[in-house]
Formats: sequence, C-alpha cells, structure tokens
Amino acid sequence: MLSFLHGGSCSRKMYAVFLAAFIAFDFSKPFLTDIILDTKDVAQDHIFQSDGAKLRQKFEAIEATSTNVARPTGEEERTKALDSTMLQVADLTAGTIAMGAKSSAVGAVFMSLLVALGVVSWLAMIWMLLARLRDIGWPQAVGWGIIAMPVALRVLNPALSDTMWYAVQYSFFALVAALAFVPSNFADSAAAVSQGPSAPKPVSRKQFGLRS
Repeated sequence: MLSFLHGGSCSRKMYAVFLAAFIAFDFSKPFLTDIILDTKDVAQDHIFQSDGAKLRQKFEAIEATSTNVARPTGEEERTKALDSTMLQVADLTAGTIAMGAKSSAVGAVFMSLLVALGVVSWLAMIWMLLARLRDIGWPQAVGWGIIAMPVALRVLNPALSDTMWYAVQYSFFALVAALAFVPSNFADSAAAVSQGPSAPKPVSRKQFGLRS
C-alpha cells in the first residue's frame, strides 16, 4: 500500500481531471449512498417475503397437522407424534434463523460497499496529492500536512468553533486547488534560477620567472 502511495507522478492536466472527478464524486456521494441503502432495503425485503412465505407455509402445515389429526391414544403413538411435531418446529426455527442471517449478510455486504467506497476515495485523494507534489518537486511532508487538515476536523470537531472549522475546511480546499496551478518541476526550476549562471573564473597569465 505504501509503495502505491509513493509511486508515480501527476501532471497539471491529469491533476485537474482528478480534481474535477473528486468534486463530482463529493456532490454525488449522498445520491450514491441513498441508492446503495435503498438497494439493501429492497434485497432484505425480498428475502423476508420469499423466505417468510415458505416459513408461513410450514407453520400452517404444523397447525393443520395438530388440528386435523386425531390425538394418539397409545404411548408409542404419542411419542412418534411429539417427535414429528418437534422436528417440524425445529425446521421452522432453523428456517427463521437462516432468514435473519441471510438478511444480515446482505446488509453487511452493502454497508461494506459504502465503507470501501469511502476508503478508496481517500486513498485515491492521498495518491493524487503526493503524486502532484512529486511532479512539482516538493517534499511529501507538504502533502501529508494538507491531508492532516480534514483528519483533524474529524478528530477535533467538538472542540472547534464554527469559524475555525470553516477556516480549516476552506483552507484545505484552497491548498488542494492551488496545486493545479503550480508548474511541473517547479522546485528544480526555482533552484536553478536562484543559483544563476556561474561566472567564469579569471584566467591568470603566468610570467616566466614568477611564482604563479
């Protein structure tokens, strides 16, 4: 995972495309969440309707058997009838447990999909920032500092005032957007300009008989 985050670079054009995609994803996140949760509810309702109908049929069969069949008189017949009823009740109970487990499993799959969607978006954003800094030539610590801003908002949310919260939030967006305007190899170009062209060394003439 760390090798993935610390590999590759992101040019200005690619960074602008990724940034636009993240903005679109952020605006569509509530819509996607509603779709996933609605699909989960539909799938769970289908499980309860289909499996519940089968369980209802089994329950009605148990009622019909206990109502219509004459009560056994002998000890052996009563034992057999009791065993048959217990088997039917056990089968009904197992079916009810299986229905609940199936519904819970479907719910867990869809909730895991929501979590995975958030994790993948975070990893993609981290890679995008670090890759852009590699293209610029700035240290990776700058990227981790920018990433720490929304993380700090989640951790320190109760302790921050509204002014501080919005200041950090908009500062994060401003820094992320500003990276799209920095040219590639900016650090190398700035270092080359600051050093400037080196002046040629003066050539000293050697004269015969003098120590040079």
